[in-house]
Amino acid sequence: MGLTISLGLRKVKDLKNKISECDARIRTSVMWDAENEPVWSFKDLIEQRSQLIDELCTLKARIAKANALCVVELEGEDWTLAELVAVLAELKGEIALISGLRTQDQEKRTETSKSWEPDEHDYSKRVKVETTTVTCCALPTRTKAELIEKLKAKFAMLNETVEVVNHQTQLPVA
Repeated sequence: MGLTISLGLRKVKDLKNKISECDARIRTSVMWDAENEPVWSFKDLIEQRSQLIDELCTLKARIAKANALCVVELEGEDWTLAELVAVLAELKGEIALISGLRTQDQEKRTETSKSWEPDEHDYSKRVKVETTTVTCCALPTRTKAELIEKLKAKFAMLNETVEVVNHQTQLPVA
């Protein structure tokens, strides 16, 4: 049995971790005291890293090809896995954007403040000034929460679809 997209993605993560470990070893083996050889050979590590990068790139290309070729029917429309993955990324960004917006409970809020300002005719005197501010909000707090829940539900549904298909779809042979 071949490698599924899901297993391929796990292998990508594993390869990235191995490359990161290799990078750390390269940094510690590039220079040393003449009397204290490093534990790892710089030359061997560079070669090992190159092999890992080659394997990673080949695997990522196979996953990309599978994502581009695999078509899923969703709500009456055909989508490639690549499209669904892109939609998931954008939904994640939209959820973060909406979550970070400062809102208020109502669409309009009126606040009145009082302050003492210099009299425009006699600067030695002060007069009480009342200022009214109306703050408008295009996305009241309750509406924001409902929108976030709707976006999260859409994300969860699409993500579940992608995960199920990833576990069933075989990667093309390299």
